[in-house]
Amino acid sequence: MTYVIVPANQAQPGDIVLQHDAVDLMSLATWIDSTLRGKKPRFTHCGVFVGAGQMVTVAGKQDAGAANSIAVRYPWADYTTTHDWLVQQMGKPYDGWALLWCAISILLPKDSYPQDFNRYTCSSLVASAMYKDNPIKCPQRFTQRTVSPDDIALALGV
Repeated sequence: MTYVIVPANQAQPGDIVLQHDAVDLMSLATWIDSTLRGKKPRFTHCGVFVGAGQMVTVAGKQDAGAANSIAVRYPWADYTTTHDWLVQQMGKPYDGWALLWCAISILLPKDSYPQDFNRYTCSSLVASAMYKDNPIKCPQRFTQRTVSPDDIALALGV
């Protein structure tokens, strides 16, 4: 499937927003993981656009229109249910252990850390929403806590 990619300032509700060079803990873990693997991460933060320039992340609603962001039109099977579920997840604990696991995953099997659905990183929240919406079209990898923003981008063909 081919997805439409637009600048984040043209995002529509339901679009998946991917940001470059965000400054947060996931960015650090992604950078460490990618550096150990000898590559540069393309995306370091993500969320689902909900309108009014905002995207839903674990921390709550955040600005989605940064110049270093893109939005991918994603065909949710049921966006209303997905949106409601995402909003219910806001404020859950941030998954610091997944960040550590991401950072050292070069040494350990990356697909051996299943999602617990009580804590998230930015990308595990988006991956969980995608998997919950339509598990058939999502990689099995999306059930893992160590999914990264680059994993989301690759699944979307970006």
